[in-house]
Amino acid sequence: MIQTIKKPVSILLSLIMVFSVFAIVPITASAAVGDFVPESEYLTFTAEEDNSSVTLKYANGTLKYNINNSGWVDYTKGAQIDLASAGDSVRFRGKDTTFDYSNHVSVGGKVACSGNVMSLRLDDNGKSQGLSYDCFDNMFMDCTGLTAAPELPETNLAEGCYYCMFYGCTSLTTAPVLPATTLATYCYYGMFAGCTSLTTAPVLPATMLEYGCYSSMFSTCTSLTTAPELPATMLAQACYSGMFSTCTSLTTAPELPATMLESGCYSGMFYGCERLTTAPELPATTLAEACYFYMFYDCTSLTTAPELPATTLAPSCYDTMFAGCSSIKLSETKTDEYSIPYSVPSGGNGTTADYALDNMFAETGGTFKGTPTINTTYYRPLEKYTVTWKNEDGTILKTEELAEGTTPTYDGTTPEKAEDENNTYTFSGWTPAVTAVTGDAAYTATYTRKGKHLFAGHSITLGGDIGVNFYVDPTAVDADITGAESAIVKFSFDKYTSSVNLKELTPEENGWYKATCNIPAAYMAHKIHAEVYINGEKQDETNDYSVQEYAETVLAGPSRYDSEKPEALAALVKEMLNYGEKAQTVFSGQMDDAAEYHKIANYTMADVTAEMIQNAIDSNPANDGKTATDMSTVQPEAGAAYYTTSLVFLSRSTLRHYFAIPDGSADPGAYDGNQLNYFYYVEKTDIPAKELDDLQEFTVNGVTFYYSALDYAKAVVESNMADSAKDLAKSLYLYNQAANAYFD
Repeated sequence: MIQTIKKPVSILLSLIMVFSVFAIVPITASAAVGDFVPESEYLTFTAEEDNSSVTLKYANGTLKYNINNSGWVDYTKGAQIDLASAGDSVRFRGKDTTFDYSNHVSVGGKVACSGNVMSLRLDDNGKSQGLSYDCFDNMFMDCTGLTAAPELPETNLAEGCYYCMFYGCTSLTTAPVLPATTLATYCYYGMFAGCTSLTTAPVLPATMLEYGCYSSMFSTCTSLTTAPELPATMLAQACYSGMFSTCTSLTTAPELPATMLESGCYSGMFYGCERLTTAPELPATTLAEACYFYMFYDCTSLTTAPELPATTLAPSCYDTMFAGCSSIKLSETKTDEYSIPYSVPSGGNGTTADYALDNMFAETGGTFKGTPTINTTYYRPLEKYTVTWKNEDGTILKTEELAEGTTPTYDGTTPEKAEDENNTYTFSGWTPAVTAVTGDAAYTATYTRKGKHLFAGHSITLGGDIGVNFYVDPTAVDADITGAESAIVKFSFDKYTSSVNLKELTPEENGWYKATCNIPAAYMAHKIHAEVYINGEKQDETNDYSVQEYAETVLAGPSRYDSEKPEALAALVKEMLNYGEKAQTVFSGQMDDAAEYHKIANYTMADVTAEMIQNAIDSNPANDGKTATDMSTVQPEAGAAYYTTSLVFLSRSTLRHYFAIPDGSADPGAYDGNQLNYFYYVEKTDIPAKELDDLQEFTVNGVTFYYSALDYAKAVVESNMADSAKDLAKSLYLYNQAANAYFD
C-alpha cells in the first residue's frame, strides 16, 4: 500500500567488484536407453567444401533423411546425397540401424559430422533404443574426408559396439567424448586405428574393463603425441593389446598402476612407438600369460628397461618384450661402460615358466642380446640425462648432460628479474629442489619480492557490496604483519571514518593484504583517503581514490577485466554508477560536501515503469510458487498492525518490515530481537544486487509472507514521492537487471 511509505528510502550501499572466470560446460546429448533424442540433436553431415557428398550403406534397419530442413523422406540404402555447396547439410534418423565391414558410410569432399549417433537407433516415439552387438562396426571406415565425429553419449555399451568405427579416417583431428565407465568386450577395438591426423586422445575414465576393450584403439595414429590416463587397477584379457601400436609420435607412456594382470593385457601395447623415450613403471609382482608379450617391440628411442619386480612369472610373460629396442644396452660382464646391475626380477629371486623370457632383449644394442636367465645379474650403462636451467619467464639459462646419480650445480650467471612498477626482485633459488639425476630434469629460478610501495594498488568488486579495495604490501617497509602488535588501515571520506585490522586478514597469494573500505552508494564519487599504522606509527598514506574512478577504468577497457562478458560487465558498471548518482541526489543534504559525478559515457537512463518492475519479479524463476504478500493483511499477533517497509543498503541490501504494537507487549524474540520503542521489525540482510528481484520469505509467530526489494521500488515508483526518490527506485531496478544479465 502506497500510504505506508512514510519515510524517505534509507540507502547505504557498499559495493565490492569481483571479476570471476566462469567454466564453460559443454551441453551433451542424451545418454541413456529410453531418453528422448530431440530433432535438433539428430546425426548431421555438413559440407565443408563445395561438391561434397554422403552415402550410407547399412547392414540392418531403416533410415529417413532431411536435406537443408526441406522435410523428412525415406532413405534408399546406398543412395548418394549430394551437398553441392559448403554449409549444406543432411540429417538422419533411423530404427535398429547397424553397420559392418561391407556396409558403412562414405563421404566425398570434406564433411563434418555432428549430433547424436543414437538418432539412428530410435523407437517409434523418438527415444533411444541403446546400443547392440557390433551396431556401429566400421561405420565410418576409410572416410578420409570426415573432419569431425558425432557425439557418442551412450554409457551402457554393447559388445563390439564401436568396433573400428573411425578406422582410416585420416582427416579426423579430434576424438568424441567417451563417457562410459564400464566397458564391454571389444567395445573400442580399433576405434581410431589409422586416424593419422588425430593429435589428442579422449579421456578414458573406465575402471571396469572387459576382454579386448581398448585393443588396437589408436593403432597407427601417427600424430598422437600423448596418451590418455588409464586408471584401471584390475585388468581384463587383451584389454590394452596393441592399443598404441605404431603411434610413431608418442613420446610419453601413461602410468600403468594395475597389479592384477590378465593374459595378453599389455601385449604389443607400444609396439613400434619409435619416439617413446621412457617406459612406465610396471608394479605387478605376479604375472599372467603373455601379459607383456611384444609390449615395447621396436621402441628404438627407449634407452632403459624398467625395473621388473615380479617374482612369479607366467608363460611368455616377457616374450620379445624389448626386442628391437636398439638403444637398450645390456652386458653379461661389468665394465667401465656397463656398470649398473640389472636383473629379472629386480630383486634377483623369482620363479620362471615356459618361454617366459624368450627373446626378451633380441636385437637390442648391447653386447648381450636375446633371452636372459632369471635371477642372473646383467649390467647396463650409466644413463645420461639432460638438465635444463630456466629463468622464471621460461628463458633457458643453461642445459647440460649429466650422468644419473650426479647432483646438478648451476654455475652460470646469477639469474635476474627486472623490477616492475610495484616491486624489485632478488634471486632466491630453484624450483623444484635440486636432487640427484634420475632422468631429464628442469629447474626454474625463483625470486624474493620486495615492494616499492606500501599501498600497492586498488580495485573494486562487483558481487553485492560497493567500496574500494586497498592493497597493502608489507614488504615495502620490511614489516611483519603477523608479528606486529598492531597493523591498522584507517579510512576517511566526507564526514565518515572506518578502519580495518590487517592482522585479522589472510594475505593474498602474492603476500598483499586487501583492506576494503565499504561506502554508501551515494558516496561513489567521493575520494577515500587511507593511511597505514603499524605498531601505532604511521607508515604511509595513499593518494585519494573513489569507486567512480576505478569504475571508469573498467569502462575504458572492460575486456581486460572479463574477456568473456565485457559488454555485460560494462552495462553493470554503468548502472551501478547511475545508481550512485541518483542516491547522491536524494541524500546530498546529509553530506558535508557533495562530490562531482562525471557524466557516464554513452549512457542514458532507460525509462522504467511499475509494470516493468512487476514483470521482473513475476518472470524470476526463483519466485516460482511464491506471490508477494499484501502487507496490509499481515497480522503476526493480536494487537499488531503493519506499519511500514524500508530498504536499507549496508554493504548489501536489507529489507525491513515494521509492525506497531502500542502497548509494547510483544516478545522481541518473535521479531529476531528487533525492537524500537513500540515498533518491532523483521528483516532480510545481505541481499546482493542480482537477488533484489527475489521474493524473500519472512516468518513471525508462524505467519509467513513474501516481499522483494523490487516490490518496494515499485511502490515508490507508484507513489507521490519526489521524482528524485522515484529515479533512485528506478535505478535500483536497472542495477538489478544488469546484475542478473552479468552473473546469470
